[in-house]
Amino acid sequence: MFIIIPLSLALVAIIGIAIVVWRKMTYLKKLTAEHQDIGGSLFYLYFPEIVNGAKSINWAEYKEVWLIEAEKFLRKLRVISMRIDRAMDTTIKKIRDIYVDNEDAGVVVETNASTSEGRKEKIEDQRLEPIDVMDLMRKEEQDFIVEIAKNPKEASNYKLLAGLYERMGNMEDAVESYKTAAELDPDDDVTRIKLAKLLERADEIKKKHDESTEDESAEK
Repeated sequence: MFIIIPLSLALVAIIGIAIVVWRKMTYLKKLTAEHQDIGGSLFYLYFPEIVNGAKSINWAEYKEVWLIEAEKFLRKLRVISMRIDRAMDTTIKKIRDIYVDNEDAGVVVETNASTSEGRKEKIEDQRLEPIDVMDLMRKEEQDFIVEIAKNPKEASNYKLLAGLYERMGNMEDAVESYKTAAELDPDDDVTRIKLAKLLERADEIKKKHDESTEDESAEK
Protein backbone atom coordinates (compact mmCIF):
# COMPACT_ATOMS: atom_id res chain seq x y z
CA MET A 1 0.00 0.00 0.00
CA PHE A 2 2.81 2.37 0.93
CA ILE A 3 4.61 1.53 -2.35
CA ILE A 4 1.59 1.71 -4.67
CA ILE A 5 0.66 5.28 -3.71
CA PRO A 6 4.10 6.84 -4.50
CA LEU A 7 4.34 4.87 -7.74
CA SER A 8 0.90 6.04 -8.80
CA LEU A 9 1.80 9.65 -8.09
CA ALA A 10 5.05 9.35 -10.06
CA LEU A 11 3.24 7.75 -13.01
CA VAL A 12 0.61 10.51 -13.07
CA ALA A 13 3.35 13.18 -12.97
CA ILE A 14 5.23 11.56 -15.87
CA ILE A 15 2.07 11.38 -17.97
CA GLY A 16 1.30 15.06 -17.27
CA ILE A 17 4.82 16.15 -18.22
CA ALA A 18 4.63 14.15 -21.44
CA ILE A 19 1.33 15.80 -22.41
CA VAL A 20 2.74 19.29 -21.80
CA VAL A 21 5.90 18.59 -23.79
CA TRP A 22 3.95 17.09 -26.68
CA ARG A 23 1.76 20.20 -26.90
CA LYS A 24 4.79 22.51 -26.84
CA MET A 25 6.86 20.60 -29.44
CA THR A 26 5.63 22.67 -32.39
CA TYR A 27 6.45 25.90 -30.63
CA LEU A 28 9.89 24.66 -29.65
CA LYS A 29 10.68 23.69 -33.27
CA LYS A 30 9.72 27.13 -34.52
CA LEU A 31 11.73 28.77 -31.76
CA THR A 32 14.86 26.75 -32.66
CA ALA A 33 14.66 27.72 -36.36
CA GLU A 34 14.25 31.39 -35.48
CA HIS A 35 17.27 31.29 -33.17
CA GLN A 36 19.37 29.71 -35.90
CA ASP A 37 18.43 32.44 -38.34
CA ILE A 38 19.12 35.09 -35.76
CA GLY A 39 22.50 33.57 -34.97
CA GLY A 40 23.45 33.49 -38.64
CA SER A 41 22.37 37.05 -39.17
CA LEU A 42 24.28 38.22 -36.12
CA PHE A 43 27.50 36.53 -37.39
CA TYR A 44 27.02 38.20 -40.77
CA LEU A 45 26.53 41.58 -39.10
CA TYR A 46 29.80 41.31 -37.21
CA PHE A 47 31.92 39.41 -39.82
CA PRO A 48 30.50 40.17 -43.28
CA GLU A 49 33.90 39.80 -45.03
CA ILE A 50 34.34 36.24 -43.81
CA VAL A 51 30.83 35.22 -44.84
CA ASN A 52 31.14 36.83 -48.28
CA GLY A 53 34.62 35.33 -48.79
CA ALA A 54 33.37 31.87 -47.90
CA LYS A 55 30.42 32.24 -50.28
CA SER A 56 32.66 33.47 -53.10
CA ILE A 57 34.93 30.42 -52.92
CA ASN A 58 34.20 27.73 -55.49
CA TRP A 59 34.39 24.75 -53.22
CA ALA A 60 33.70 22.31 -56.04
CA GLU A 61 36.76 23.58 -57.93
CA TYR A 62 39.12 22.99 -55.01
CA LYS A 63 37.55 19.69 -54.05
CA GLU A 64 39.59 17.70 -56.58
CA VAL A 65 42.81 19.49 -55.55
CA TRP A 66 42.16 18.70 -51.90
CA LEU A 67 41.46 15.08 -52.73
CA ILE A 68 44.71 14.82 -54.74
CA GLU A 69 46.72 16.40 -51.94
CA ALA A 70 45.05 14.13 -49.41
CA GLU A 71 45.93 11.12 -51.58
CA LYS A 72 49.56 12.27 -51.82
CA PHE A 73 49.72 12.73 -48.07
CA LEU A 74 48.29 9.27 -47.45
CA ARG A 75 50.75 7.75 -49.94
CA LYS A 76 53.65 9.44 -48.15
CA LEU A 77 52.37 8.09 -44.85
CA ARG A 78 52.18 4.64 -46.42
CA VAL A 79 55.78 4.85 -47.70
CA ILE A 80 56.99 6.02 -44.30
CA SER A 81 55.15 3.17 -42.57
CA MET A 82 56.65 0.65 -45.03
CA ARG A 83 60.16 1.99 -44.35
CA ILE A 84 59.54 1.74 -40.64
CA ASP A 85 58.33 -1.85 -41.07
CA ARG A 86 61.45 -2.76 -43.08
CA ALA A 87 63.72 -1.15 -40.52
CA MET A 88 61.95 -3.04 -37.74
CA ASP A 89 62.22 -6.33 -39.65
CA THR A 90 65.95 -5.76 -40.24
CA THR A 91 66.49 -4.95 -36.57
CA ILE A 92 64.55 -8.02 -35.48
CA LYS A 93 66.59 -10.25 -37.83
CA LYS A 94 69.86 -8.82 -36.53
CA ILE A 95 68.78 -9.37 -32.93
CA ARG A 96 67.70 -12.91 -33.80
CA ASP A 97 71.03 -13.63 -35.54
CA ILE A 98 72.96 -12.31 -32.55
CA TYR A 99 70.86 -14.49 -30.26
CA VAL A 100 71.41 -17.57 -32.44
CA ASP A 101 75.15 -16.85 -32.69
CA ASN A 102 75.36 -16.53 -28.92
CA GLU A 103 73.51 -19.83 -28.51
CA ASP A 104 75.83 -21.51 -31.04
CA ALA A 105 78.83 -20.04 -29.31
CA GLY A 106 77.53 -21.33 -26.01
CA VAL A 107 77.06 -24.79 -27.50
CA VAL A 108 80.59 -24.70 -29.00
CA VAL A 109 82.05 -23.59 -25.67
CA GLU A 110 80.19 -26.36 -23.87
CA THR A 111 81.34 -28.90 -26.47
CA ASN A 112 84.95 -27.74 -26.22
CA ALA A 113 84.72 -27.80 -22.45
CA SER A 114 83.32 -31.32 -22.47
CA THR A 115 85.97 -32.40 -25.00
CA SER A 116 88.77 -30.92 -22.93
CA GLU A 117 87.36 -32.53 -19.81
CA GLY A 118 87.20 -35.86 -21.63
CA ARG A 119 90.82 -35.47 -22.72
CA LYS A 120 91.88 -34.59 -19.19
CA GLU A 121 90.06 -37.62 -17.83
CA LYS A 122 91.66 -39.81 -20.50
CA ILE A 123 95.12 -38.45 -19.65
CA GLU A 124 94.48 -38.96 -15.96
CA ASP A 125 93.31 -42.51 -16.63
CA GLN A 126 96.45 -43.14 -18.64
CA ARG A 127 98.53 -41.79 -15.78
CA LEU A 128 96.76 -44.02 -13.32
CA GLU A 129 97.12 -47.11 -15.50
CA PRO A 130 100.47 -48.91 -15.03
CA ILE A 131 102.68 -48.87 -18.11
CA ASP A 132 103.87 -52.28 -19.26
CA VAL A 133 107.45 -51.65 -20.34
CA MET A 134 107.88 -55.11 -21.76
CA ASP A 135 104.90 -54.66 -24.06
CA LEU A 136 106.42 -51.44 -25.36
CA MET A 137 109.73 -53.19 -25.93
CA ARG A 138 108.03 -56.05 -27.77
CA LYS A 139 106.27 -53.57 -30.06
CA GLU A 140 109.57 -51.85 -30.69
CA GLU A 141 111.13 -55.26 -31.43
CA GLN A 142 108.45 -55.95 -34.03
CA ASP A 143 109.15 -52.59 -35.66
CA PHE A 144 112.87 -53.35 -35.90
CA ILE A 145 112.16 -56.80 -37.34
CA VAL A 146 109.95 -55.23 -40.00
CA GLU A 147 112.67 -52.72 -40.88
CA ILE A 148 115.28 -55.50 -41.10
CA ALA A 149 112.97 -57.48 -43.38
CA LYS A 150 112.71 -54.46 -45.65
CA ASN A 151 116.46 -53.79 -45.67
CA PRO A 152 118.42 -56.80 -44.36
CA LYS A 153 121.81 -55.26 -45.23
CA GLU A 154 121.41 -52.24 -42.94
CA ALA A 155 123.74 -52.74 -39.97
CA SER A 156 122.22 -49.92 -37.90
CA ASN A 157 118.93 -51.80 -37.54
CA TYR A 158 120.75 -54.81 -36.08
CA LYS A 159 122.64 -52.55 -33.68
CA LEU A 160 119.43 -50.97 -32.44
CA LEU A 161 117.78 -54.37 -32.13
CA ALA A 162 120.78 -55.68 -30.16
CA GLY A 163 120.55 -52.75 -27.74
CA LEU A 164 116.84 -53.44 -27.30
CA TYR A 165 117.50 -57.12 -26.55
CA GLU A 166 120.15 -56.06 -24.07
CA ARG A 167 117.66 -53.86 -22.22
CA MET A 168 115.14 -56.70 -22.27
CA GLY A 169 117.72 -59.06 -20.74
CA ASN A 170 117.68 -61.35 -23.76
CA MET A 171 121.44 -61.85 -24.02
CA GLU A 172 121.43 -64.59 -26.64
CA ASP A 173 119.43 -62.56 -29.19
CA ALA A 174 121.51 -59.48 -28.35
CA VAL A 175 124.73 -61.39 -29.09
CA GLU A 176 123.36 -62.68 -32.40
CA SER A 177 122.24 -59.18 -33.44
CA TYR A 178 125.64 -57.68 -32.58
CA LYS A 179 127.40 -60.45 -34.51
CA THR A 180 125.28 -59.77 -37.59
CA ALA A 181 125.92 -56.01 -37.28
CA ALA A 182 129.68 -56.65 -36.97
CA GLU A 183 129.63 -58.81 -40.07
CA LEU A 184 127.75 -56.16 -42.08
CA ASP A 185 129.98 -53.33 -40.77
CA PRO A 186 133.43 -54.80 -39.98
CA ASP A 187 134.99 -51.34 -39.52
CA ASP A 188 132.72 -50.50 -36.57
CA ASP A 189 134.92 -50.93 -33.51
CA VAL A 190 132.17 -49.83 -31.13
CA THR A 191 129.99 -52.76 -32.13
CA ARG A 192 132.87 -55.23 -31.63
CA ILE A 193 133.59 -53.79 -28.17
CA LYS A 194 129.92 -54.05 -27.17
CA LEU A 195 129.86 -57.62 -28.48
CA ALA A 196 132.95 -58.55 -26.47
CA LYS A 197 131.54 -57.04 -23.25
CA LEU A 198 128.24 -58.74 -23.84
CA LEU A 199 129.98 -62.12 -24.33
CA GLU A 200 131.85 -61.62 -21.07
CA ARG A 201 128.62 -60.83 -19.25
CA ALA A 202 126.98 -63.84 -20.84
CA ASP A 203 129.85 -66.06 -19.65
CA GLU A 204 129.60 -64.67 -16.13
CA ILE A 205 125.86 -65.22 -16.06
CA LYS A 206 126.35 -68.76 -17.36
CA LYS A 207 128.99 -69.51 -14.71
CA LYS A 208 126.74 -68.21 -11.92
CA HIS A 209 123.89 -70.27 -13.27
CA ASP A 210 126.06 -73.40 -13.39
CA GLU A 211 127.35 -72.81 -9.86
CA SER A 212 123.82 -72.37 -8.49
CA THR A 213 122.75 -75.54 -10.25
CA GLU A 214 125.67 -77.49 -8.72
CA ASP A 215 124.84 -76.17 -5.24
CA GLU A 216 121.22 -77.22 -5.59
CA SER A 217 122.23 -80.70 -6.74
CA ALA A 218 124.70 -81.01 -3.84
CA GLU A 219 122.05 -80.09 -1.31
CA LYS A 220 119.74 -82.72 -2.72
